[in-house]
Amino acid sequence: MKNKNILLGLGFTLILSSCTVVHPGILFSNTSQHIEQASAGSQLTSAKIDKSGESCSIGSLFITVFYYGSGGSIAEAKLNGKITKIAVIDRKSLQILGPLLYQECIVVWGE
Repeated sequence: MKNKNILLGLGFTLILSSCTVVHPGILFSNTSQHIEQASAGSQLTSAKIDKSGESCSIGSLFITVFYYGSGGSIAEAKLNGKITKIAVIDRKSLQILGPLLYQECIVVWGE
């Protein structure tokens, strides 16, 4: 009986935990992370920040097994924002009811 309770507790922990964001939330989570900015060792340019482009991927705990969704790439974000020189790259995550529904976005800033 004790082993069954431990396994059940571990199962609930795995189900309610999320691996898609830095700070997972059980009911709702909305985070933004600054990924990279132009610096000496970076491949990014020191372009002005005039416009932005975004590329998102929507997923679900049940859908991800078969299809993760398109989007979420820097190249697509550049294309969506008509950006030629990248200055800053950010990441946004939205999560509803843990891993049941989530959205991951890459935001590219530049000129």
